[in-house]
Amino acid sequence: GFTLQRGDASGQVLEGGGVRIFNSSPTIQANIITNNRACESGAGIDADWSWEALIEGNIITNNTQFGCSGGVGGGGVSLSGYSEAKLIDNVITGNSWSTSGGGIALFAAGRPTITGNVIRGNSAGSSGGGIDIVNESNATIIQNTIVGNRAAQGGGVSWSVPYGYYGPSLVNNTIADNQGQGSGIFAGG
Repeated sequence: GFTLQRGDASGQVLEGGGVRIFNSSPTIQANIITNNRACESGAGIDADWSWEALIEGNIITNNTQFGCSGGVGGGGVSLSGYSEAKLIDNVITGNSWSTSGGGIALFAAGRPTITGNVIRGNSAGSSGGGIDIVNESNATIIQNTIVGNRAAQGGGVSWSVPYGYYGPSLVNNTIADNQGQGSGIFAGG
């Protein structure tokens, strides 16, 4: 039930403007995470090597990159390092990143589960306005609403999976009204 706002991870610490999770498995539940900024990854929430982290029922809104360009991404949420983190029933809206993953960025994220989220109105400069997936990120993405996001490619969802890896599984999602090349889904690799 906390409101975490105006956090700044753009100076010495570059990740997790609102919440930073590293090598642990907390439950982050029923909070408002808003108007935070970061330079490298996860302006709202950054989770690295967080094996069983549960991020559930939060409102993650209006978080953005600040102080640099590039980085892993994740205006709303960034998941990286091999894990089985769960992102369930969150509202992820109005977040932005200069390169990838306006709403959510998965970078070598292992096998996370992303289910029942509303991912709306996020933006990224290059890929994955709603969700951006790169490297070994064998995500299960089920029953999310991914609407009104924008990026140069993959306005809704973008992925680039290395040869020989399984990649994401998208099941029963609503993906609509996104903008960019491959406006709903851009699949590469």
